[in-house]
Amino acid sequence: MDPANHAVLLRLYVDEDEQVSGRPLYEVVFRKAREMRPQALAVLRGPRGLDFGRRRHHARLLTLLTAESLPVIVEVVDRAEPVRAFLESIRPLMRQGLATLQEVELWSCGQARPEGTPLQGDRQIPL
Repeated sequence: MDPANHAVLLRLYVDEDEQVSGRPLYEVVFRKAREMRPQALAVLRGPRGLDFGRRRHHARLLTLLTAESLPVIVEVVDRAEPVRAFLESIRPLMRQGLATLQEVELWSCGQARPEGTPLQGDRQIPL
């Protein structure tokens, strides 16, 4: 893997109904992650899942937008050091959940950029 394209993907698996100070945990995590300006950040809502107490969560297609307690995945992609520091900073907020880290290779899609141009703003990716 080219070191210039090396990064890590953090996936946080949480329940949609978990709250921190009256706000959804996934929203709090998203806002904190956005402050670190990662290369990629997403919140994904799952139509089915199995939580850590082994309860099943699902939503029928017609009720997907109003179903409660669905699984939510927050994904953060950036260099290893900031992602690991971010994970340590949010662990106290999570009563339950699961975090995974994996190495990934970054590829730019869309218009070609001159060599050496960073993927986002003025940030450089090399470790």
